[in-house]
Amino acid sequence: MASPPTSVSDSEAYRAICARAAGEDAAFAQFRRLPEFLAIVEPPSVDPDGWREGRGDVSIDAAEYAEHVRAIAAYRPLLEGFRANDRIGAPVVETFAELGEFNRYTLRYIKILWDLERLFDSLAGLRILEIGGGYGGQCAIIARRFDVASYDILDLPETAALARRFLATAGIGQARCLSDIAALQPSYDLLISNYAFSELSDTLRAGYREALVPRCARGFMMWNRVYFDITTLRLGRDAAVARFRAEMDALAQLAPNLRTVDELLTADDRARAVVMITWP
Repeated sequence: MASPPTSVSDSEAYRAICARAAGEDAAFAQFRRLPEFLAIVEPPSVDPDGWREGRGDVSIDAAEYAEHVRAIAAYRPLLEGFRANDRIGAPVVETFAELGEFNRYTLRYIKILWDLERLFDSLAGLRILEIGGGYGGQCAIIARRFDVASYDILDLPETAALARRFLATAGIGQARCLSDIAALQPSYDLLISNYAFSELSDTLRAGYREALVPRCARGFMMWNRVYFDITTLRLGRDAAVARFRAEMDALAQLAPNLRTVDELLTADDRARAVVMITWP
């Protein structure tokens, strides 16, 4: 009998495409266009009018993220470095005024870096743990801004292998891409999870919460479980919110001074009931 999936991304198709891209030059050259990869990491738009509540488009609002990035004056000199992410894997790119060509999800990584700066100031010299780092996109964006002490990514074995190849190709040397929790460091300065922690199975999420949160002095999570519970598990909104509150109560026992940060959310996040969570 097959083991139950450990997360939303733990599917045979996704794991297989990550393994192919990690091991085969032809697949790696275009992995960010392959449907099995896009479905999990960079969902494309299926609605020419964009996503709106009550409709099925799963893509993020590219125009809103471009607007946020345009407003970050400190990042203007860094745009070419950030754009290097989109020279690997042949992602779908669009042209944005004042920014040039970018993949919309790369713009989101840039916006999240800015959120991290506003919340925690400089990330230079920090030991960072990212749960669910995908192909390594957020890590690469952070590393092009800050010289971190270390950056560990914890993900599925096949995804970790792809991230290792992407980051090596991108020239990012500070990162380790791991699938074994036993290989992690005893402590970290900052835990990051963009949506992934909330998409873990209930059992694995509880285990990671107990094992990893106490060893991370600070944390940043984008939590999309309410939207997932409503749209995928078909829970009613009240039941989904009750589950979220119970999760936050359990997390607050381990993360001191846990708080939510509504003012940094995009309208796109709010429409999908995403919650930004930080500590301390």
